[in-house]
Amino acid sequence: MSRKLRNSILLAALEKILNYKSIQRKKKFILKYHPGEIASVFPLLEKEDRQNLFDLVLKIPRPQLILEKVDEDVLAQQISRLKTDHSMKILRKLPVDIATAVIRFLPDRIKEKITLKLRTQNHLISDLLNFDEDTAAGRMDILPAFVNIKDNVKDALNKLVSFDDDFSNIVYVVDDDRKLLGFVTLKKLSDSDEGFPISDVFIDEVISISISSDKEEAIKVFEQYGLLMVPVTDEEGVLCGALSPDDIVDIVQEEATEDVFLLAGLSEEELTVNQTTWKIALRRMSWLLLTLIGSFLTGRILETKGHSIENFVLLLAFLPLIMALGGAIGNQSSVIVVRALATNRLSAEKPWRFVLKQLKVGLAMALCCALVVFIVSYFFSGQSLQFDQLKVVGLSLVAAIMTGSIVGTAIPLLMSLKKIDPAVASAPLI
Repeated sequence: MSRKLRNSILLAALEKILNYKSIQRKKKFILKYHPGEIASVFPLLEKEDRQNLFDLVLKIPRPQLILEKVDEDVLAQQISRLKTDHSMKILRKLPVDIATAVIRFLPDRIKEKITLKLRTQNHLISDLLNFDEDTAAGRMDILPAFVNIKDNVKDALNKLVSFDDDFSNIVYVVDDDRKLLGFVTLKKLSDSDEGFPISDVFIDEVISISISSDKEEAIKVFEQYGLLMVPVTDEEGVLCGALSPDDIVDIVQEEATEDVFLLAGLSEEELTVNQTTWKIALRRMSWLLLTLIGSFLTGRILETKGHSIENFVLLLAFLPLIMALGGAIGNQSSVIVVRALATNRLSAEKPWRFVLKQLKVGLAMALCCALVVFIVSYFFSGQSLQFDQLKVVGLSLVAAIMTGSIVGTAIPLLMSLKKIDPAVASAPLI
């Protein structure tokens, strides 16, 4: 049975079972499924069923196994219904990075109460909330397993026992000031005598990212060096935390989703459960207004040149074609450049070879499109067009396509140089 079909069956069954009166029967049903499967249907349920499922999950053993896999905005919506003390109890059971993300989605009033309590308790979550969620520090988990350079292999193995699965494959080596010196893998520890000093078996290679680094930097480091996890250090090299493979996967998904939305002039926040119709409409209108202004300017130009155009009315039939192809080529160019920048296939500082290639591609497409339009218009048009008029259409088409190619290539590059996300060079803007 495919996963999609299994989830559909689970959703239909849950909608029915949640109406049963027997709590034990409902709990027994939930425990038959993997926590991830139960978590995946939360956003698909109606509001009342979602609340009932959340209340039911809190009554089963180890509810955090399901809750930590629920989308943060969905979980925040449910936690916001509870009293502060109850909310705190749930948040403490979640992994630190997930709890931090959930708190960020809470309404301001509730967020302030919870944050204040966390500060008084000196909880690690309150420290993470001080960092921007788009930085490595804002996404890192608790301190990974680490040992002092003076310890031995047995100390490192004992250290691993106290950590969860996300951090059970590697131990970091630090000095007396907790500055990162290197790491040692579980395999290396297993193959070494327990009495060996760590200094004899660890790899003195420091690959880390700063707490102020953008989360995209973590993806690049993870991919480039093939790390099991990415350590996070402060400006002095002190180990502060780490990004596990789960964190990296979440960041990759978020970045891909964000780029897709930005290219369409949208925001990924539209997928969250707390977004109202008016909020979404107002956010989209900011981009559509640019399109409206551009259209008004085009109309104004045509109006002022009406006395010249009235002698070539037939040419107006080609205006939508020319504008559509120019916009389409611009969108294609912008998508290629944005993706090339994201995957390090293109450097914004040295883009000339890539730009030249895009211009050649644009010119080739322009000539092909112009030739097709010329032939179709000359032999199949119901109206007789003079050769000079066809030349005007062809040259206009080439000019529009080349302009679209240049603009679509240049805008993302300029934004990247200005340290602005190039995906903002979206379809409505171009």
